[in-house]
Amino acid sequence: MAGNQAIFDRALEQYQLASRAGDWNKALTEAARAMTEFSTHEQARIAVATALFHTNKLPQSLQLWQELLKRNPDNPIFTEYIAKIYRAQGDTDQAIDLFMQLAERLIDQKLPLKAVRAYRDILEIHPSHEEARVRLAMVLAESGDKPGAIREYLHLGQQFYDAEQYDAADEAAVEALNVDPASLSAQEFKKKVDLARQALITAATGDQLPDQGRLQTKEQIERAVNEAIEYQNNGLLEQAAQMYERVVDVLPERADMQYSLGLIYDELERHQDALRVLEIASHNDEYALSAHFAIGTIYQKIGQMERAAQEFEQAIRYVDLQSIGKEEATDLIDMYEATSAIYLELGDVARAASLYSTLAGFLQGKRWGTEQAAQYNAKAKELTDRSMMSKLRMLGTGILNAPPPEEAVPEPQTETWGKMPSITDFLSPKSRVEASPMDDMASLEALINSNTNHLAHSPQSLLTDIDPLDVLAANLPPASEVHFAPLTPIDTEGRSERIQRLVEASESFTEQNLLYAALDACHEIIRYDLEFYAIHLRMAEILERFGRMDQALSKLNLLIETYKARGETHKAIGVYHKLIDLSADSTIIRAELAEVLRKQGRSDEAAEQLAYVANQQFRQGQTVKALEQFRKLLEWAPDSVNLRAQYGQVLLKLERWEAALEEFRRVIVQKPDDLVVMAQANIALAMMGEFPDAIWDSVASLMQKLASNPQQLNDVQAEYRSVTLITDRAIIQFLLGLIQQSAKQHQSAMHSFNQVLELLEIDADPLVPPVLVYQAIADSYIAEGNAAGSIEQLRKIEAILITGTVPALSTKHAFAQPFNEGELQRRLAEAYAANENFDGAIQALQRVKQLLPYDRQAYTKLADIYFRQGRLPEALTQLDELASYYESQSQLDRALEILATGLQLAPKNIPIKSRHAQMLMRRGYLDEGLAGLDELAELQRKQGLVKDAVASIQQVADVYWTLGKVDKAAEMYNRIVQIAPNDTEARQHLVSFNILSLRTKDAVVQLREIARLSIQQRNYEEAIASFHQVIALDQKDADAYEQLADVLMRVQEYGQAVRTYKQLAKLLPDDERVEALQSAAQRMLDQQQVAKG
Repeated sequence: MAGNQAIFDRALEQYQLASRAGDWNKALTEAARAMTEFSTHEQARIAVATALFHTNKLPQSLQLWQELLKRNPDNPIFTEYIAKIYRAQGDTDQAIDLFMQLAERLIDQKLPLKAVRAYRDILEIHPSHEEARVRLAMVLAESGDKPGAIREYLHLGQQFYDAEQYDAADEAAVEALNVDPASLSAQEFKKKVDLARQALITAATGDQLPDQGRLQTKEQIERAVNEAIEYQNNGLLEQAAQMYERVVDVLPERADMQYSLGLIYDELERHQDALRVLEIASHNDEYALSAHFAIGTIYQKIGQMERAAQEFEQAIRYVDLQSIGKEEATDLIDMYEATSAIYLELGDVARAASLYSTLAGFLQGKRWGTEQAAQYNAKAKELTDRSMMSKLRMLGTGILNAPPPEEAVPEPQTETWGKMPSITDFLSPKSRVEASPMDDMASLEALINSNTNHLAHSPQSLLTDIDPLDVLAANLPPASEVHFAPLTPIDTEGRSERIQRLVEASESFTEQNLLYAALDACHEIIRYDLEFYAIHLRMAEILERFGRMDQALSKLNLLIETYKARGETHKAIGVYHKLIDLSADSTIIRAELAEVLRKQGRSDEAAEQLAYVANQQFRQGQTVKALEQFRKLLEWAPDSVNLRAQYGQVLLKLERWEAALEEFRRVIVQKPDDLVVMAQANIALAMMGEFPDAIWDSVASLMQKLASNPQQLNDVQAEYRSVTLITDRAIIQFLLGLIQQSAKQHQSAMHSFNQVLELLEIDADPLVPPVLVYQAIADSYIAEGNAAGSIEQLRKIEAILITGTVPALSTKHAFAQPFNEGELQRRLAEAYAANENFDGAIQALQRVKQLLPYDRQAYTKLADIYFRQGRLPEALTQLDELASYYESQSQLDRALEILATGLQLAPKNIPIKSRHAQMLMRRGYLDEGLAGLDELAELQRKQGLVKDAVASIQQVADVYWTLGKVDKAAEMYNRIVQIAPNDTEARQHLVSFNILSLRTKDAVVQLREIARLSIQQRNYEEAIASFHQVIALDQKDADAYEQLADVLMRVQEYGQAVRTYKQLAKLLPDDERVEALQSAAQRMLDQQQVAKG
């Protein structure tokens, strides 16, 4: 039987929607419904098979796909799904075979890109499948994707290389070079394979590479270096070491070669050789940091922790903290932690604390490092407390067990400050006999010891219990709440041991806030080495901590001039940065720094400095210079988003709207989520006033993004407010009000809108007619629950509409589109309803119905108001009218929605319930429709509408019968009989159903019941017909013959009664009662005939 095309099309449509939404269970239901209508339709079967696949019903899906493939063996989609199912079931061999067939078929069909996908599926299953990878590479090469083909050949070659199948790897490399002889990756892999083969030959003949003599020419040296690097990259360390040794033998000054050789020695566990060559490399400034760290690592491996700590310290000194960014910070942190861990292992808790404190100070100065800074500050404090407690315990022991006084040994006089001994005393070899050269806490120990000795010589100290903490607190400066940037590291490479120790002392004293001692250390350094200019930067930092800013600035300026005079301007970069931090006006300094940075090739950094200069010039009113600076900057860094954003802001403030818009457009392309720039672009568009649609589109996009990024709301509003300081344009205030309104800041929004109205009174703006402002204010009033205020604004709009002066604006955004009369009346109705003026709301909605026929919102709102007034019939009438309109337009889904709304208002309304159920059946929603009819029948029964209830149930039964659900249909018919036991018509339907269902006995029972009821109702014709049906169903039913004859006698059909009794006599030949009844019937027949004459 042909299916319903409309249901089929709708089911496929719903399937597509569900599949796009990823709801495959619903998609399967809809696809099955389509297939029920046309079971052999290929599209329906494909839909079912696909849905079964996505709902993980793989066996059923496989069966359908195989049937489809038999009908259309050339369809690659069928083969692909079957292969995917085999793959999902774990049958990888079958899956690979099918994917291979699929790929070959696709190539035959001139679809190479899809074949590539099939080969990649094979490689996902079996990454080392050689045939698939080779064919994939061939297809890629033929389709013009040379890089892809080369990647596949090299991947295959790497497989062979890892398996030490160098000949096969070489073949793969050759194939890659055949695709593109200029491919660097293929050439490098070919060299790698050749080296491995050469090494294999070398290993077979001996461990040493053949001695080729001493390197002499430049070409020989370069070739040896390249070979060493190749050996190292390929893990052939012994051969690499031999090559590096030959190079170092002729070029011992090459620090890079020494460093690489040292790392290889380390990997080969030749630690002494590694230390020897790394020590040589450490004398080179470029490799000093890495070499010292590598040396420290080696000492750590062999257990010489003191030496390891010294080397790590040396490495840390070479770190330029000013140049460390977020990416390099991890390595720096690891270096500090490794060094601190060694000090902790050595028991030098104070130095470990100092390192953590320095690291925390560095991180504190970075926006991205504040959280880590807090962690390391806490760790430094913890270790400092431990160190102090340890020293206090030592101090306490000294007080209780004071040693006998010794005769004073005359010492050379040194300059002192107060109670503190001279720094030269701390640094002299005699006073540091027991202290390690790297102990930065020696000064504190000396201070403690000096106080201990002082107390030991005091007779009173033996009699009084003195708290050691009081002693230490009396000699330490009070804690400072001011936080300074970490000290700039100073390179002491090549300086004497005395200078190095003095630099360390200056750092240690400064960190402990012992500033006089730190300054004294700096003076000592200058006294011993006048050309050690870096110490002047340290002195400036110490002066900063003293609060002597003028002296610090003078020191920095003098240092910069010194570097300039010596032609070492690059060394002044760090000094410039410090000078900028301390200077109130850094414009000139930044300009000089920018020039220095540019000459050093650091254009981006130079651009940042000049950007600050340009902005400063603009703030000072030097607009021409500022613009020139920005143009120069964009030549240096044309791709800098931040520079373009700043340039756009300057142009915006100069009211160069079009140029500003172009800059903002470029920024938005690269940073689409920068809402401040989006706001600035919207402002530029608004000020230009030439593209209304672009203005509304951009502000709508901005409001949409603000909904998910509310943290940027204040910054966005600030941009609009800043423009109002430049110019009073109504459009800017209106846009600001819209943004505030979208953020639910209705009070602020209404304030902005009122300012718009004031500005419009002074100067009209074609972009913002007053009607738009009244609309916006009305919306904010209603959102705030002030219905009266909203009505007042809407009345103003109504007055404007009456005059006919509303401008014709065309836009897709409601906030920029003036109300028409219908929309106005709808808004008035909403406001009246919120104000509980239901009569006014009804009047407005009736007007809407006239202006906008069958406006859904008007009908539903009117129904809601009627319902709230207790006028249910009128409410239902509105909904019924709208549903009828939708039904007449074949918009059944909308009609169903309206009827469902009516059922929410009146769940027991029979007409609405009936229409809803019938429409569900028409729409094809059988389950919901049958449930609705069942509920309808129950309502009709309860309200005494038995005939209607029977009709409803009978419709349900007929549907079940049509669907082949015989048991359900029988249940419904039996229910009909229960509802209306004396309804012969209903029983007749049940008889027909039973006959069609081959339920003969049930049919006979119902026919007898119909006959009985008919006799009671003296409807003898119906009774006779029922008995005839019984006899037709069962010709040996003697009771039926007898009862039929009895009814025929009652209606004086004696002739028929005689014939019926004769038939009964044949069934009961020896029954005297039957013979007597037949005789009586014959006599009555004879009398009837005599009477008729």
